[in-house]
Amino acid sequence: MKLKTVNIGDRVTRIPAGFLLYCDDLHEISFPASVVEIGTAAFMGCSGLTDVFTGHSVETIGDFAFADCSGLTSIVFGRSVTSIGEGAFSAIYDEGPQLQIVGTYAITPPAITEFTFDYFHYQSATLYVPIIAIDDYANAEYWKYFSKLEPFDILVPGDVNNDGFVNIDDVTSLIDLLLRGSTLNNDNADVDQDGSVNIGDVTALIDMLLSGH
Repeated sequence: MKLKTVNIGDRVTRIPAGFLLYCDDLHEISFPASVVEIGTAAFMGCSGLTDVFTGHSVETIGDFAFADCSGLTSIVFGRSVTSIGEGAFSAIYDEGPQLQIVGTYAITPPAITEFTFDYFHYQSATLYVPIIAIDDYANAEYWKYFSKLEPFDILVPGDVNNDGFVNIDDVTSLIDLLLRGSTLNNDNADVDQDGSVNIGDVTALIDMLLSGH
């Protein structure tokens, strides 16, 4: 299959099992805010993938979802992920593992198994987590196997006042930021991750709080 990029429709909630199985020409995939589940072996064997961000709505990632994606150099999970399945990032390598960055915005460490990642990943990749959760990941089952653990430079989009929590106080801070034209803490203030801080981020932050994410 010579498919190189995929844009998934914004009404899709689940990526089905074996969705693009062994589509080795696939280089780019983006997940809309509607997707909450990535199914079993959905992207298994997509060796052309290099950098993947699951988006902030995905909650579960199935067994072997990205298995044999041997070109993958970074995988970043959004703030809503709660579980990542068996062998989700297991791979066959020609010249050693490529995965160097594993990042997660989730404050609570998602449930994983001993073999969600390969043994080599635990040794070679750096795990980046929210700074307020670094001790939790350092002690969480299987996450603690990562030999290199670092905090993200930012906490999490929506934490506008940088206190480690996303709540109504951040709405007040964001409105104040917009009124003053301040550029303080833009990474966290860009709630909808569109590259700019504007009134749309206020709406996105309120929606986030109402949805519990």
